[in-house]
Formats: sequence, C-alpha cells, structure tokens
Amino acid sequence: MVSVIVPNYNYAAFLPERMNSILAQRYGDYEIILLDDASTDDSLKLMEAYRDHPRVKTIVANSENGGSPFPQWKKGLALASGEFVWIAESDDSCTPDFLETAMQAFEACPQTVLWFCASLKTDAQGQSSGLHPNLVGETAFCLDGREFVRTRMHRKNMVVNASSAVFRREAALQVQNGWDRLGGYGDYMFWIGLALQGKVEYCPREMNYFRFHDANRTAAMVASAKGLNETIITDRFLFGQGIISGAELFWRNVNTLYKIRYRMADVPGAAEAASKIPAGPAMKLALALKRLWRCASGKD
Repeated sequence: MVSVIVPNYNYAAFLPERMNSILAQRYGDYEIILLDDASTDDSLKLMEAYRDHPRVKTIVANSENGGSPFPQWKKGLALASGEFVWIAESDDSCTPDFLETAMQAFEACPQTVLWFCASLKTDAQGQSSGLHPNLVGETAFCLDGREFVRTRMHRKNMVVNASSAVFRREAALQVQNGWDRLGGYGDYMFWIGLALQGKVEYCPREMNYFRFHDANRTAAMVASAKGLNETIITDRFLFGQGIISGAELFWRNVNTLYKIRYRMADVPGAAEAASKIPAGPAMKLALALKRLWRCASGKD
C-alpha cells in the first residue's frame, strides 16, 4: 500500500485539483493523510469535505504554523501505514498513471528505495513553461544510490519536487541527517539520505506538474544567509559521506564565503554564516584571488 501524504498551507485554490489528481489514480491500493499547517484560508474547510471518503485515513490540523514543510513530512511518515510513501504537495498535480508507473518500478527492482519522474513547471493558472531545468537532458536510469548522489546530486537537487517521488517508508524512517531541521535544503538532505540506502530510479516521462507561483515556498527560497548556512551543512555532510573530496569541500566553502562577504554583507545572519566556515590563510588567499579574477573579468 502507498500512503499519500498531502501537506498543505494556504493552498485552498489548488486543493481540489490536487485531490482530484490523487483520486483519479489508476493504482488502487493507497490511503490519504491530509495535513494542514495552520492555514488562514479555506483549506481546512475543503479538507473536511473529504473526511468520510474511504481513501482518507485522517485529517490533522496544526494550531500554529511550523515555519517549514519538513515537520509536516515527518508527522505524515509517523501516521503512514503503507510500505511506500508519496508526498503529494497540495499545490501540485499529476497524471492518472503516476502511482501505477512508480509501483511497477518498485516491483521490478526490490532494491529501489526512491523512484521519481520528470516534472513540468506550471504557473498558478496551470500553464506549463516546460521541463524543470535540473532535469533537461536526463534519460531513464536506475543507479546505485551512492552513484546517484555522486553523479546527479553533488551540485544540484535532481529530485526537484517531492510530488514527483515515491519512496520506501522504512528507508525514510532511517534518514537521521537532520533534514527535518533545515529550511530550503531539507528535501535535498532527505533525498540523499534515502538514496544512500539502496537504488534510485528516474523515469523521464512528464507525469508530475510542479506549481510555481507567488506563494510557493520553493519559489520564495532565494539565496539568503540561512540558505548559505544550509549550504555549508549539506556540503559537510557530502564530505563526511565521502561523496565529495576535501579539495572540493574547500572550493565550495570559498564560493560560499565569497557570496557572504561580497554579495550578502548586509543580509541579517550573514556574519553568522561566515563564522561557520574556517577561513585559514589558504582560504583567504583563494577568496582574494577569486575576487580579483571576477573583478578583472567584469563579473562583479
């Protein structure tokens, strides 16, 4: 069985489409867990309309907003009873064969812990702007998770949208890398933690519709001191797992420190982020050379 977790915050405008896309799935063995993070719109009212639906296991509403989607993910995992989990974010949508295709992949390869498909970017009106750029040029693959992280995730998040992925619940419960305490990088750390436990399969069929709009938390996640802080955390985790070398960690830290010092000096928290990077003589020299090169090339 698949546990479908639907985390929501102020997405009443998109909930009917999301629920319709879930209930239209051709794969029939699933339960739905509805979670509301203290919405101020009509979200909870819309959710309550599904309380007696045979597919809906429970509806849980927070009295206060959690400030991040990841505590909701963790709550959903605790409530789930399925062997597999799909986090169907409330502003996204999908094709009717999404779950069917995912479950066929898991049946074909029991070592797979994470499966995901191609995501089309759509706006608030549902108009598509094409394939997410992180997926352009990718073809189907089934890789050992470590190889997947090393070749596909060490510089970007290839699992661009939670709604595009289905994973094994037991493997998810074993991810203890602090993903649920992060902000914009929580999903990145979650997928890496999952991948390291088995195989990862990617299906290039465009079955997921990833909503980008003004209220979207992902779209709102811009480069900030907090984001750079989380870059430091994730880079150190990759180094600790042997995914990136010490040299690569050094240059990533140089790039992060450069952004903090020369682009975000006035952003609250930037000094705190900079303090987390040990800047010895070699790093200071590399930082200075990088600054000189960018100035000389007109990039600053």
